[in-house]
Amino acid sequence: MRIALYHNLPQGGAMRFVEETVKRSSPTHHYDMYGAPGEEHDAGALGTARDVVESWRADAGIAARIDAGNYDLCVVHPSRLTHAPWLLTHLRTASIYYAHEPRRIGVEAPMRQTIFNSLPPFSRATLYAGDKVLQALDYRAVAAAGAVACNSVFTAEALYRIYGRTATVVRPGVDQDVFAPTATDRDDYVLSVGGLTPSKGHAMVIEALGLVPRSLRPPLQIAYGRGPLHAGFARNGLRYDEILRRLADRHDVTLRLNAGVTDEELADLYSRARATVCAARLEPFGLTVLESLSCGTPVVAVSEGGFRETVSHMRNGLLVKPCVEGIAGGVQAIIKGEIPADRESLRASMAARTWDNTVEKLHRLYSAIAGV
Repeated sequence: MRIALYHNLPQGGAMRFVEETVKRSSPTHHYDMYGAPGEEHDAGALGTARDVVESWRADAGIAARIDAGNYDLCVVHPSRLTHAPWLLTHLRTASIYYAHEPRRIGVEAPMRQTIFNSLPPFSRATLYAGDKVLQALDYRAVAAAGAVACNSVFTAEALYRIYGRTATVVRPGVDQDVFAPTATDRDDYVLSVGGLTPSKGHAMVIEALGLVPRSLRPPLQIAYGRGPLHAGFARNGLRYDEILRRLADRHDVTLRLNAGVTDEELADLYSRARATVCAARLEPFGLTVLESLSCGTPVVAVSEGGFRETVSHMRNGLLVKPCVEGIAGGVQAIIKGEIPADRESLRASMAARTWDNTVEKLHRLYSAIAGV
């Protein structure tokens, strides 16, 4: 099957999905990669009116080239500027939109407030109006997709609630050769993984550790920025790394930031940690959980979103209330040895969560949509 694949994704879990699935699918299907040039925005960025217009024009041209290429299928992933790409409204080729999440800034008040409150007051009204336009275009693009797929039942429910589209769940996997135990002993720290933005919950982890008695309180390591680094979120003139450092000082938490880690370095960080703490609110899937467990390290995750579909409470980790008290209690339970932490058992809980299984399900979906 000849497949056109479109995306404009930053580094992160969604980009990992594209890389890992295309790598394993390429021996079976031929892929040509497409993406609008010049999109330098972080995920969730609003962009300028000029950015949006240029993206529309680029997407229209790309759709025309794809249609002229006589592809069997076009697989579309999000654009970091417009979210569901405008390309979907132009395509005549059979298409599937893999929605890693809905356009959360438009439908989740906490995320919306975080983004808009970081902006100067005089610009909020203009950007609010522009966001309404982007949200309407996102709705229209999702409606135009031939079919929709996603990463979790939680995301599928959100897509139906927001867009009225029924999505096929195709869960991501984990490379169990790369994410494997690298140590037998554990060091005295807990780990939080994800970009330096408020949505990843690093600040809540710091505040939670501040509630752990000093005699039990572990240091925190944060790993972020796989691949090329970007500036990250900023507020009141402070970069987010500095915001986190100041917060850690106030709560007497020892903090180490690990920027630009390789997969091998990340696997070692997972393996040596006492636990991986996942505090992102309403996380659509949570690839971090799979990676940590595949390295034999238990997880403390807020009991929300996609985390609930991977973490088995009291078996391979803890699901806790999404608050600092809940996270603090979970960390203390791990440190006191109140849940099993055998590496092989934890790793075995991810035995079926492989990228090969993901690709097998994708191939069945591609054939059904393309009729090939």
